[in-house]
Amino acid sequence: MSRPLATPPTRPTQARPSAPHRRRAALVVLAALAASCAAPRYPLEGAELQAFMEAGPVTPEFDQEQLLDAIAPPTEYRVVSGDLLLVRGPSTLFETGTPAPGTVSRIESVDHYARVTKDGQISMPVVGTLDAAGKTLLELETSIADAAHPKYLRQRPAIVVQVEEPFTVPVTVYGAISDPGIHRLASDELTLSGALSAAGGIVKTGNLV
Repeated sequence: MSRPLATPPTRPTQARPSAPHRRRAALVVLAALAASCAAPRYPLEGAELQAFMEAGPVTPEFDQEQLLDAIAPPTEYRVVSGDLLLVRGPSTLFETGTPAPGTVSRIESVDHYARVTKDGQISMPVVGTLDAAGKTLLELETSIADAAHPKYLRQRPAIVVQVEEPFTVPVTVYGAISDPGIHRLASDELTLSGALSAAGGIVKTGNLV
């Protein structure tokens, strides 16, 4: 005889919480998480916590000795392409036409402006084209005088060269400085100290970037 199959016991069904209950439980969990994240936690208590709060933010400190060591000593300015130079000398050197050899230079001095080309040269009315880039002002004065004397002038002329308008490049300076932003620096200012000076120097307080 075959035995009838046993029917497995049925598990009692549990009533599922209604939608309003589920939403209320979710809101409780989210509120607890938000409170735990937003609440500040201080490991200090009492007098130590009070002293910590009164101390305020930390002010950055600089090693002045290392900063001074990093500043390069000043050097003589060297002419670069793009500089506008003022050349002062006897008027004979700047007159139209080439003077006869052995001409005596006139006493009066006049100013002549010369822009240094991208090839690093300047053009003078009498002596012609001269190399200028890379030279100090004293070296360029000597070169002009050598080119004029004794080929064109009987007496060695007194030449004075000044930088009327230096060529500059834009440099971005930012951080704990007085005037962050883009500043134009001449060739002899392209150093850390030159950039800080153009930006107004380091502020006494603030965060370094």
